Amino acid sequence: MSTTSFIFPGRWAEAAGLLLGPVLMLARVLLRADVGGFFPAQLAAVAAVVLLGLDG
Repeated sequence: MSTTSFIFPGRWAEAAGLLLGPVLMLARVLLRADVGGFFPAQLAAVAAVVLLGLDG
């Protein structure tokens, strides 16, 4: 079997995944940015654990 006889999933599907994947991930992050507890609360929790030595 040569490499040109079996092409899965195909160039178009690979190109669509390469182009749409990062765009969809960015859209997801931007949509969740306004939700309380996303970025600010996570950063505050990490700072509390790292800087103050709090566990839980």
